[in-house]
Amino acid sequence: MFYLLSELLIYLVLAAALGFLLGWLERGKRGLGDLEGRVKREAQNTRNEHSALNNKIATVEAKLDHAKSDVLEARAAADKAGKDADAARAELLKARTEAEAIRGELDAAESRNGSLQAEASDARKQADSAAAELASTKQQIGKLEKELAQAKQAPAKAKDDIRSLEADLEAAQVELAAAREEMESSLGSKPSTAQAPAKTVAKAAARKPTAKPAATASKTTTAKASTKDDLKLIKGIGPVLEKKLNAMGIHTYAQIANMKAADLAKINEQLNFKDRHIRDDWQGKAAKAHQEKYGKAP
Repeated sequence: MFYLLSELLIYLVLAAALGFLLGWLERGKRGLGDLEGRVKREAQNTRNEHSALNNKIATVEAKLDHAKSDVLEARAAADKAGKDADAARAELLKARTEAEAIRGELDAAESRNGSLQAEASDARKQADSAAAELASTKQQIGKLEKELAQAKQAPAKAKDDIRSLEADLEAAQVELAAAREEMESSLGSKPSTAQAPAKTVAKAAARKPTAKPAATASKTTTAKASTKDDLKLIKGIGPVLEKKLNAMGIHTYAQIANMKAADLAKINEQLNFKDRHIRDDWQGKAAKAHQEKYGKAP
């Protein structure tokens, strides 16, 4: 039990440091110099806290025999939440394994493509763009790890948090599968069954949306927009999903804000969102973004 407590405390400290780092990266406009200084101070604080926590853990372990009666009651309440958290962590580890496999495939493809460097310069640029999307997806997975660690500290809310994390994790896995397909297409090579386990390939294929862009939305939502908005500003829409929505003729905040229920249902089914647009309130956020950008309601 105290080993688990130690692990949770360490994860909490590391998650806090990672949260500060990600926050500063997202606010990069404030200057890389200040960010580096803060990261170094946070890292030093983390090491100091880690050392202090190790000392405290040693003291707690010495008192373990006297605290067993109190721990038994808390353990019964935490067992169920722990099982759910372990299941979510297993799914997260699978997603990370798939991401590493995709990175390995990308490295192998770049190595094989060395002799065709001159002819494949355009394809390499597309691969770099796909790698950036993959990095963005991995950042989302990092955020999920932080949320998972926080969920473990609150057993009473763990069940609802884990359900939300599982939904976000599935969306991230869809992003990963789509990014992998785009990288393979841009490099002009097919994935090798020797480099990627059959289970991983099958799983990615199972998650691949089977949408037909031409029949996704009604005439009001698929009509070509005179302007193009940055749909990534809406929570839950990443670079890959933005491209898929663009392919369906959805380019603006107004189109999303004014979508009918039937159009949203088609998109939800074809892209396997599992009602993500409802949880993240796409229409409400799209209307707000349109109001802020154009000064009027969509």
